[in-house]
This record gives sequence, C-alpha cells and structure tokens, in this order.
Amino acid sequence: MVSPHILASKVEIFTLPSQPIQNKGQASVCVLEKLSLWEEGVNKKFDSSLSVEEAVDVANRFIKGASPVINKLITCLNRASTLQIKKLPAIVVDERYVAYGVLDVEHVLALLSENQGGL
Repeated sequence: MVSPHILASKVEIFTLPSQPIQNKGQASVCVLEKLSLWEEGVNKKFDSSLSVEEAVDVANRFIKGASPVINKLITCLNRASTLQIKKLPAIVVDERYVAYGVLDVEHVLALLSENQGGL
C-alpha cells in the first residue's frame, strides 16, 4: 500500500492549545491564542510594588521575548485568513482540501487516499 504522505506535498494545521493534533509528522503547525497566554504572563509580572523604571524594564523584556511569538501568531492568522479557515481545528492538505474538527493528520491523509484525492 502506498503511504498517504506521498499524496500530500504540503500539510498545514491550524489549532488551539487545548486541541493537540496527533500524528502531525512534517506538517506546519499554527497554534492560535498564544497572545492571550502571553498577556497573562505579562500581567503576572506586574504588581503595585514596581517602580515606573522597573515596570518599563519588565515590559521591555517581555516585548523582546514575545516578539517572535507575536510575529508567528500574526503569520498564522494571515495564513488562516488566506486559506479561508472557518473554524478550528483545521488540517489543510495541498492548499486544496480542508478537514475541520479532526485531530489526526494520518486519518485525514488516509481519507484523501481512500477517496482518490477528495475529502
């Protein structure tokens, strides 16, 4: 039997932290909602005992550390918009087929293989 991976040249996953994807292999993964997690972390670092200078220092350290996370989130949101993702989780195969609500990439690829390239 031919592996379903051979049929898919590109697999992209869009999901939430509470919806881990199984058997993702080499797929590109976009986990959304990280911004709210980052904001919670920032809020925990601030308290009323900080001076203005200390608060600015804490904010600058968080911004520097969070910049890659925020950039990835923006990239993921733009990609999801481009692909017209309607809900999460979504597994996109070859920018053509989208499976919603499925958490297993192997399952989606097997379905594509069984249906000769169509979901």
